[in-house]
Amino acid sequence: MMTVDEIFRSLTNIPIVDIMEDRRIERKVVGVSARSLSDYFSIFANTPPDGGIILIGVDDDGSVSGCDAANQHHVNELERSGDVHCPDARYELQTVRCLNKNGSPDFILGIRVHYRHDKVVETNQGEAFIRRGESRRKLTDDEKRDLRNAKGQLDLEQEPVPLLYPDDFKAHLISQYVSSVRAARRLSAELSPEEILEIRHLGKIKNGKFHANLACALLFAKDIESIVPGCRIRFFRFDGTVEKTGEDYNVIKSEWIEGTVSELIVEAQKVISSQVREFSKLGKDNKFYSVPEYPEQAWYEAVVNACVHRSYALKNMNIFVKMFDDRLVVESPGGFPPFVTADNIYDMHQPRNPHFDGCDVLLEICSMCA
Repeated sequence: MMTVDEIFRSLTNIPIVDIMEDRRIERKVVGVSARSLSDYFSIFANTPPDGGIILIGVDDDGSVSGCDAANQHHVNELERSGDVHCPDARYELQTVRCLNKNGSPDFILGIRVHYRHDKVVETNQGEAFIRRGESRRKLTDDEKRDLRNAKGQLDLEQEPVPLLYPDDFKAHLISQYVSSVRAARRLSAELSPEEILEIRHLGKIKNGKFHANLACALLFAKDIESIVPGCRIRFFRFDGTVEKTGEDYNVIKSEWIEGTVSELIVEAQKVISSQVREFSKLGKDNKFYSVPEYPEQAWYEAVVNACVHRSYALKNMNIFVKMFDDRLVVESPGGFPPFVTADNIYDMHQPRNPHFDGCDVLLEICSMCA
């Protein structure tokens, strides 16, 4: 497979019909409007890892219809479509001389759109798109917000929340947490609880008052669902190996788990533990031992990861834990952060919520909630 840059550099040497349309390539006839091209500038600028190429003057079947028949004014509009209709896109232009499908001298326009790892690229209509296979998908406002957070355009954890401190927060958890942090990091006894929370990136002190951020609310708020309605876990236990609906509905246990993130983890541990079956296994010493259906360390880590690495920009979506007769499924809102794929997930560390996912923070708070 040639890279996007290799394809773009080789346009004069590769038969255009051999360049198949896929997630990296979009074909358009010259009659396309400059405005409609902006969607594809956004698509490739937002789709990792390399962006893509727009070929203008090429039919859907790959044959060259060319651009020679279009008037120069329209061609100029197409060449400037990125600047006019999607100004945050970064791109290069190339005119490729070739023979059209009728055998006459002609040309096509090649537009190389680069992926932007630092910014969500929108059209001048405020719309943003990504590529899914050969099709485009418009991002919702929550998805754009999540992508901005992942790309570092905004720090979602650090955004202030409309909660009053300390009235809207669980004082006993904050007190225990502050004491734990003070001892573990040997902080001065003269530091106030609010100063320690600020040191741990859980808010800011302004004009003598502490203003909590989202990370602080997720850990200590009395009513976190007023800020993130989807900060919940829905647990299902199914009878069998398939999830059924209607007359065949096969849920034998359904439970909502609610609270702060630490409380979600602790309560989910209790609920799942109560549903995990025990099996007797004969050991080498000819004695029977009880073996859990699933190792607790494995499913506990899956639940922690779901709570910590989920997208809190998708604030109305909750976590699902589904237990079947043959498997345990944990579903978390949000896709992979930028640069993380199914292939490199074990090697790539790209936290979605960097100030919030410290293991020490969660272990300290979970131990208080237990």
